[in-house]
Amino acid sequence: MRTLLLGYGLTAAFVVLSGAVLPERVASHFDAGGAANGYLPRSMYLLTMLVVCALPVLACLAAAASLRNPRARINLPHRAVWLAPDRREETVRRIRRGMGQFSACLLVFLWYVQWLVVRANRHSPAHLPTAWMLGGLVVFVVVTVVWLRGFLGQFRKVP
Repeated sequence: MRTLLLGYGLTAAFVVLSGAVLPERVASHFDAGGAANGYLPRSMYLLTMLVVCALPVLACLAAAASLRNPRARINLPHRAVWLAPDRREETVRRIRRGMGQFSACLLVFLWYVQWLVVRANRHSPAHLPTAWMLGGLVVFVVVTVVWLRGFLGQFRKVP
């Protein structure tokens, strides 16, 4: 969890520092062709990005807190085996670690999005390269699928 909080701190610093070069009126929404079609004042854009970047961390903290409850409803393959009293602590540790990994991947994707928005706003008119956004999204989806297979796969085998 400390690593995830550090990751958020670094992300917040990146958003604020990279946001310093943004214009007062930030192109913050783009159509399918990459043309800007929505704008925010820089301060509102930065606040929005800081909140959006905090969401994976907050979700991870909330889930970790709920996992402390011995009556927490956890849906896993072979649930009875993995949540047996002698394995529950290790299972919860694995779930927390997996949530932290996914949250970290999401933070990296949000760094990438911030970089693209800063880059897009350097042009006049602002333009987001669609291929770069789609490429980043595809990489994020592939990483998510690979992560999900590995995460759930560790619970498919009965010890």
